[in-house]
Amino acid sequence: MFANPDLVRWENKYRSGTNPLPVEPKGEAELVAWFFRQQGPGKKTSGLAMDVACGRGANALYLASLGYKVVAVDGALAGVKSCQWSASHYALAVHPVVMDLQ
Repeated sequence: MFANPDLVRWENKYRSGTNPLPVEPKGEAELVAWFFRQQGPGKKTSGLAMDVACGRGANALYLASLGYKVVAVDGALAGVKSCQWSASHYALAVHPVVMDLQ
C-alpha cells in the first residue's frame, strides 16, 4: 500500500482506534510559547500557516483557533482524516493535504 515504511507505521498508529475524536486544538508547548513571544497573550491574528507532518492536527487546529488559515500536511491518510474531522467539528479553517513528505 505504502512505499514508505514510516507511513505504514504512522497509518497503523492513527487507525488503532485509541485516539479520541475530536482532537483538541491545543498546540505543543513550544508552539504556544512561540506564539505568545510573537503576538502576546490573548491576541488573535490572521494569515496563512502550514503544519508539516501534522499527524492528527493538534497544532494545526491550535493555529486555526488563533485566526490563521492553516494548510495541514501529512503522509498518513488516517491522521489527516482525523484532523479534517476535528476542523469541521470546531469550524476551524484547516485545509488538510495528504502527501508523502519524502
